Amino acid sequence: MIFRTIGWFASLVCLLSLSACSIVSDLAPSKDAAVNVHDWIVVPVYYRTNRCKTGVAGVFSDSDLNHEGRFFGVKNVIVPLPPDATLAAGTADKMGWQLMHLETPPAAGKKPPIPKNCKIADREMSAPEIIAAFNASRRSSGQDHVVLFVHGCCATFDTSIERAAKIAVHMQLPLVVYDWVSPIGFTNYLKNETLAEQELDDFTHFLISLEKLIPANTTSVIGHSLGAKFVDSAMVRRWERLRNTHGATKYDEIIFSNPDLDANAYIAHCADVAANTNHVRIYMNTEDGRLRTSALAHGDYPRLGRPEKLLPQLCQTPGQDIIDVTAVGAGHEMPFWVVADLHHSGKLGSERTFKLEPSGQHLFVLRKQGLISNQSGGTAQVDDGRLCQCNAQY
Repeated sequence: MIFRTIGWFASLVCLLSLSACSIVSDLAPSKDAAVNVHDWIVVPVYYRTNRCKTGVAGVFSDSDLNHEGRFFGVKNVIVPLPPDATLAAGTADKMGWQLMHLETPPAAGKKPPIPKNCKIADREMSAPEIIAAFNASRRSSGQDHVVLFVHGCCATFDTSIERAAKIAVHMQLPLVVYDWVSPIGFTNYLKNETLAEQELDDFTHFLISLEKLIPANTTSVIGHSLGAKFVDSAMVRRWERLRNTHGATKYDEIIFSNPDLDANAYIAHCADVAANTNHVRIYMNTEDGRLRTSALAHGDYPRLGRPEKLLPQLCQTPGQDIIDVTAVGAGHEMPFWVVADLHHSGKLGSERTFKLEPSGQHLFVLRKQGLISNQSGGTAQVDDGRLCQCNAQY
């Protein structure tokens, strides 16, 4: 009997160890897959952060929360120029970006150094200073529209602003990142959730302040992974404040990319979220390993970015579209080019190898171009890719 108990216990420990390894793998930070990249772009990213300073200008702690205040500034980030990016003449200059072409690309996983003579210099600022600086940058860009981005779990400051730079390049819009301290590693996952909850009030106040300076109808708000919690909470609170306000201004777009939220909880109030905006777009991935792990950690309840059996319920809200990007193969990473294409035109670019297939009410699935199955069991040629509303039941 004792030996059986020992054997059972050993098996349990082994199982838990394997599960932990899977979780660590699923929640590990995304790796930059840049290989053989000749063309790069330097992007100044405006940020607000609650991380502690490290003593080095523009460098912040990965795990220490600053309880005494918030820091603001702008920092240049270098990212690969997307191979399919088309920059109109003068766009980079207007945005304060710098294009770099290297005859010899850096080694895999490495990046070229950022030039010392950036058009917009790195600097920390006070809240009034960053408002003036960002508005000046926005006017220079010639763009009325701006993006507010909130990153997800287990991200360093550098990871946060790098992802923000990639969003800015794909969308070609001025961007501010709301950066929150989020220690990396599986053992800090619950700590990340707690830190996010502690910041929800601050983010709501930040959003209210931003809305006074930049109209909501010219703003897209993006929450990636656990960052979706900030956006979700702020929009529910906003609607509670404004539901009786005649003609309340709506945000242009609310984007949840791979959202790490409880799907059931979101479904219960998603109509309130949709009431704040002209468009809600939820990017889901049925093979997102991190969201599978998150669901396991939350009692096996589906997450919004991987809703599983709750998908039909999620597709019932007017003004809210669900885009299944599983076929892109991006895992837990944001599908940058898809987000940009749908924001600008409501459809994928004609040069894309993917098309959007309506697959039910408010549900759209990315598939490779060519013959696809239709709901009657036959095949049909996708010829447009437009994000239209389809009344068929999922």
